[in-house]
Amino acid sequence: MRVEGAHDLEAAQLFLRDALREAAPLPENERLAERANALVGPNPRLSPLEQLEVYRDQFFLRHVASLEEDFPCVVHLLDKDGFRNLARDYLAAHPPSIFDLNKLGAKMPGFLESSDRHGGDPLLADAARFDWAFMEAFDTPDAPLLRPETIAHAPEDAWPGARIVFHPSLRFVRLAHPLDAFRRSVRKGEAAARPAPAREDAAIYRGADQLLYSVVIEPMAFELLTALAAGQALGTACEAVAATLPATEANALGPRVGAWFQEWTSRGWVTDVRFRD
Repeated sequence: MRVEGAHDLEAAQLFLRDALREAAPLPENERLAERANALVGPNPRLSPLEQLEVYRDQFFLRHVASLEEDFPCVVHLLDKDGFRNLARDYLAAHPPSIFDLNKLGAKMPGFLESSDRHGGDPLLADAARFDWAFMEAFDTPDAPLLRPETIAHAPEDAWPGARIVFHPSLRFVRLAHPLDAFRRSVRKGEAAARPAPAREDAAIYRGADQLLYSVVIEPMAFELLTALAAGQALGTACEAVAATLPATEANALGPRVGAWFQEWTSRGWVTDVRFRD
């Protein structure tokens, strides 16, 4: 590199940053040739742009490989070549701004929903949201399990005002396609047919063994869980869910909440119950 002074160094760094983010091979980019010739030293085998191309290619390969790991369902739906085209478009639209590759695909679901080239298939956006929920569940802090004494002596009339605190890894995803079994098949390397549209509500979480899990949740429980996760008190959340149900189902809600709560606790979802003072 030929640089003189801090200003020239900053300009060179900005040029390299932009060059490495180019989607097309650099030797084909006449626009960058003059600047590259001025900044990059001679090489007996490679032109300045060819030298930069080595780094640009590795930059994209590493980031595309990371995205492939994060979005297995999308990769399966598009196949490898199709996904790499998507990944290159995505990286051009949303170049990495931090060193943490765990955050690299954060904007992929929104990109798939809005992209003119890739946004025509609602299953892809659904799959990206589902895949990304696993990444979010993985990349969160841990929390202690619910202590039995927290609820052991709580009076019955304290429960309507109780607020349930969930594990930080827990993610709720409402899907327009049944992707839970689909993703399991994809992860096992099995043949997985494209799922037809159908509502599926799922929870993704990190277990006590630090592995990631997903479970399909019935709609009524999903509505209650999302209301509680939003901070509503238990009684308020139950009333809101009951108001959306036929009378027979609304009457059955109360007894089912206790069974759900036991299930959620056994899975490690509930980390605290806060009662009113």
